[in-house]
Amino acid sequence: MKRIIPFLALYIVMLTSCAKKEVLPDQSQLDVSDPVKTAFDEWITSNYTSPYNIKIKYKWDEGDMSDFGRYNIPPEPQKVRLLLEVLQNTWIESYSEIAGPDFVKKIAPRELIFRGGDDLTTNGGNGAWGQASGGKTITLFSVNEVTAQRLKNPNIYNGYSGLIHHEYAHILNQIRNFDEAAYKQITPAGYTANWQNFEDWESNLEGFVSSYARMNVGEDFAEMVKFMLTMTRPEWDNFINSIEDFEGSTTATKAKEDLRRKEGLVVSYFTKVYGIDIYKLQEKTAQKRAAYLSKP
Repeated sequence: MKRIIPFLALYIVMLTSCAKKEVLPDQSQLDVSDPVKTAFDEWITSNYTSPYNIKIKYKWDEGDMSDFGRYNIPPEPQKVRLLLEVLQNTWIESYSEIAGPDFVKKIAPRELIFRGGDDLTTNGGNGAWGQASGGKTITLFSVNEVTAQRLKNPNIYNGYSGLIHHEYAHILNQIRNFDEAAYKQITPAGYTANWQNFEDWESNLEGFVSSYARMNVGEDFAEMVKFMLTMTRPEWDNFINSIEDFEGSTTATKAKEDLRRKEGLVVSYFTKVYGIDIYKLQEKTAQKRAAYLSKP
């Protein structure tokens, strides 16, 4: 009996404890207040969100950073600012001055996401700098590698400039598509899922500006736009004219002709669908690039 009493006492204490009424807080414990805006956030609002309805996401968000196939870390805000200035220079200002101030306001990705780390997935092509999703979102990777000095390197500048022009071409195509059937007939046998296995010079000889352009007709068109808008007109002409047969190939002449035919369809698309002279846009992006690279 003596052994039972301690256990009985403990049981009574437990019942008494459980019977106590739980005290609930009077107010929600969730923080629903608006986050404090930094000077950079205010700059984003003034230069992107208010005029163009484009949301800029650069702060850590577990929901957006949950793709474990990529090395996702938050970007440094000052480096996001550097890239936003490049995109403003090469893309927004160029289209606005050639196509009108409302063009990008009406047609634009609704979200730009910046990630500090690399895209290491297969689709990333071993460290791609960006990707578009559904015509609404463009994600830029490797942001933490950016410096003001690196962006003054024409190749680095053109890398990010080309990225936005490529992805924006997809968005334009999703609003109103180009004539895919006519375009695909130019180099129908050149498209392949194994585009990574070819060097760019090999793809040039097949009538493509890059090996990535061989993935499908949509990527081919976007790559054409990218190359045209990251070169001056003389540089573009020289790019095509410099394609030469190599290692016994005999396709250079046809490759040049095919690229010119593709160029013609790109020009026609921009003119007929959007009323844009792409050669004037090309001249404008070249002017913007020169001005940016010459800044002290």
